[in-house]
Amino acid sequence: MKKILVISASSNIGSSIVGKYCKGNLVTGTYRTRNNNLDHLAHNEYVKMVHLDLNSEDSMQKLYDSIDSWDLCFFCAGNPLPVKPFFESSFEEWQESVYTNSLSQLKLLHKIISKASKDATVVFFGSGSMNKSVENFSAYTLGKTILCKMTEMLAAENPAMKFFIFGPGWFYSKIHDLIYENLPDNSEWKNKTADMLSRGHVKEEYEKIISKIDRLINMPVASVSGKNFCITDNLEKINKSKDSYKFRRMT
Repeated sequence: MKKILVISASSNIGSSIVGKYCKGNLVTGTYRTRNNNLDHLAHNEYVKMVHLDLNSEDSMQKLYDSIDSWDLCFFCAGNPLPVKPFFESSFEEWQESVYTNSLSQLKLLHKIISKASKDATVVFFGSGSMNKSVENFSAYTLGKTILCKMTEMLAAENPAMKFFIFGPGWFYSKIHDLIYENLPDNSEWKNKTADMLSRGHVKEEYEKIISKIDRLINMPVASVSGKNFCITDNLEKINKSKDSYKFRRMT
């Protein structure tokens, strides 16, 4: 039986992860705002829900005090706003978004690492925008890029542990509701987002994402740790080069 943390269990992907791993494990999930994603978990004896505001030191301390140890931690928090060009954004809002998407999560990990088992696993979530220039998403992209590079650094500094980041692809989530609300009317991205949102929560999409993450969790440290994977990767043919699936200068 493992002890598992799911940061932002109230998100669509977070609540799905809790549902997957609460079978035979003890799961602590966090939420900033309660919503119906948590309803089906409310009476599960293997699940404990704790309020967490990643912008609050006191809130982080309360989470720290509520756990005695952990073996696996998922960081599912994310904020896509502002959806604007950098120079048209409020710098304060932009800076806060970068913090939410990266430094706040790293700050929490730094705080709770003393309670991790010696071979614990940490899973961050990335974004396809890290691999190209997606206009109007600079804060979100930069935050995820920080996590991606930090994953590599953490793996190098902690070889007994496993750290990786996973890009789940284009699927229904609360984040995409926010994106839709903030995109310009009749833009190509708004129309694409509307089409995706019209499908709603597709159970099979979440099952595919979590199944692939679970396979990575159970693979050898040397094959996975410090690397950036995505939903389209063929795990049967992972390139085992030490530089594969990492940020590198291409010539």
